Amino acid sequence: MLKNGSVRILDDPNQKAKKKEVARLEASVPSDPNNLKVAYCETNVSDVLGGRIVKVWRNMLMRTRYPQKNMNGADGVTFHFSMSAFGPLSGQVWSPDRNSNTGTLVALANEMYGICTKRKDASMGNLEKLTAELEHRLK
Repeated sequence: MLKNGSVRILDDPNQKAKKKEVARLEASVPSDPNNLKVAYCETNVSDVLGGRIVKVWRNMLMRTRYPQKNMNGADGVTFHFSMSAFGPLSGQVWSPDRNSNTGTLVALANEMYGICTKRKDASMGNLEKLTAELEHRLK
C-alpha cells in the first residue's frame, strides 16, 4: 500500500521514510511467495456445527458489497474471508463493529482460531453461541 500510494507517510517530502519502511517490510518476507511459510492448524468440529458454520460463512460472502469510497483508516485490521462454493467467493472488512454481521463473523473466525490453537478462553460452546448469533442476524 505504501508502494502504490494508497498509504502515505505524512511530512515525508523526499519519500525517504517511505523507502526505508518499504525496504524494512520487504526484508521481512521472502522475495518468492512460494517460500512464504503459512501457519495453519486443524481441529475436530461436529458435522452439524461445521455445516452450520459453512452455511453462515457462505451467506455472509454471498452478501458481499463494495463501498462507494475507501473504508480503511490509519489504524485497525483488515479481515479477508474466502471459500470455494459455486466457484471462489471472497470479501473483506476493515475493523467492523462487534455488534454487526461482519463483526460477528470476525468473532466466529477468531473463536475457531482460538479453539484450533488451544487458547484458554476459546471453546466449542462459544463457537456454538457465535454461530447461533450469526444465524439469527442473517434471518
